[in-house]
Amino acid sequence: MGTFGAHSAQICISVLDFKMGQAFPHLLGLFLLMMLPLYGQLQVLTVEPDWSTFFTGESVKLMCDMREGKDADWQYAIRKDGQELYPFSRLKTHMTDMTTATFYKSRSLIVTDPNQRTLMMSENAAEIGIQPQSDSSYTCKLGTGDESQPIRVKVEPYRPKAELRKDAAAAGGKVTLTCSTIIPSHGWKFFWYRGKKKDSLTAQDVAFLSNDRISTSQGGVYWCRGGRGNPVYYTEYSNPIVTSAAAVTLQPSWPEIYYGEALTLWCRIEGGEDFEWMYQWAVPNANAIGIQSKNEYRINYATGSHNGNYRCLGQMKNTTSSTAWSPAFNLRVSNNKLKPNLTVSPSWLSSGDSVTLNCRVKYPDVGWRFYWYKAIPNLPIKFYTMEPLPGSSNGTEQPYFIVYGQTQTAGYVCRAARGNPQSFTYNSEVKFVWSGDVESAATLSVSPDRAQHFITDTMSLSLTCAGDSAEWTVNRFSSSGYLTRCATWGSMTGPTCYINGQKSIDGVYWCETATGLFSNAVNITGSQAIYPKGISCKLSMQASFL
Repeated sequence: MGTFGAHSAQICISVLDFKMGQAFPHLLGLFLLMMLPLYGQLQVLTVEPDWSTFFTGESVKLMCDMREGKDADWQYAIRKDGQELYPFSRLKTHMTDMTTATFYKSRSLIVTDPNQRTLMMSENAAEIGIQPQSDSSYTCKLGTGDESQPIRVKVEPYRPKAELRKDAAAAGGKVTLTCSTIIPSHGWKFFWYRGKKKDSLTAQDVAFLSNDRISTSQGGVYWCRGGRGNPVYYTEYSNPIVTSAAAVTLQPSWPEIYYGEALTLWCRIEGGEDFEWMYQWAVPNANAIGIQSKNEYRINYATGSHNGNYRCLGQMKNTTSSTAWSPAFNLRVSNNKLKPNLTVSPSWLSSGDSVTLNCRVKYPDVGWRFYWYKAIPNLPIKFYTMEPLPGSSNGTEQPYFIVYGQTQTAGYVCRAARGNPQSFTYNSEVKFVWSGDVESAATLSVSPDRAQHFITDTMSLSLTCAGDSAEWTVNRFSSSGYLTRCATWGSMTGPTCYINGQKSIDGVYWCETATGLFSNAVNITGSQAIYPKGISCKLSMQASFL
């Protein structure tokens, strides 16, 4: 009893330091009456939340239940592994339910500590918030009374990581994703993310099958993490899972690829724009020349060796997550270059006419540019050299071009190009606009100079070129659309082309000089006279100068 009195006196003396004007005898009797029934009471320590395992950084509440003691002054201590973890002295005259405690340690006010531990007091309990870093045993006690039974808190020394699993796609392309923690534990709520980790997904974004499962048909990169407690303690993000399918696309998206064109195949990943990827390509012919660079497969000169199916897949950098192989993209390259068809209007010039050139290609609305040339006679090579028409050196987007002020016979050529670098079609055939103007620098005359000629086996027709040139040739554009020289259907001697015997002579004739000039044009049409039976027939030939 004496020992208990000493203890009581110690408590009362500490109180007197803070109770101004109180009489010692009265207080001593008061506190003895209040303390006597409580000595020997067992304190109860509980842990909230009541989880089997905690992780580094999680917040834990230790609740010390005193069962009785309203309107009393107490001293509390929380012990860890037998050592006093958080001693404090608390002074009050009266406590009401859920009143925030004012605590002192060595008569210094304690509100919180570096570990963010907070102290609360209710009518018959005290609680402390801690963030345990390792497995430990905790106790609490009231004053010099008995300590509570120890309670052990199990702590895993790391932050857990969420695991994300993808189930096989169901009908309609929907994919089910399941999120879990590496070590099963209680209390987790799971949060879902698509693309860059920002706001978590809601029911407007995906279908929530349960707390840990969602269903989605939208391709993309998905993540998840778990959270529990208050404040919320989050797991690390899961590794990403890609639900998108890769797809091979052609750029430019041309309906037909021609021999020699440049093109690029791209590997596209839906919803993957914000991430870095590594790409793999499966190509039909490893010997065909192609350049692989990231998500591009570049073909600079397409040939038939590039025909076949192309596939790709993407793997996220620094992860093992990847798309499935894309569906096959079938590439077909034409064995021929495209050759445009040039038309000119009008075919025969009248004074003051402008000439409209129209360059026609298959699929004209797929990025073609059109280039326009004047054909200049080149007798040594027996063909023409091309000279860009004024204002057309950079090409035109429109498939037509107008030539103003043309008064003499002329030839024109066009070609088209597309792609980067540009790939050109073949040149069109030379198309001509003819002038019958005999005031040209070179002229063509027909002999005999008469309105009608009779064609026989001994018929002789001469076409003579005149002008300032040492070398000439006579050309014919036949009614069937073929361009030929005199040597094909006659003989050229000096400036004159001779036609002997019965021949098909329908067509337009003109001279070309070694200096690149055209003469006037002559349209010659042959006709066959019809005679009564028994009477011999003769063919007549008419030459018209237009």
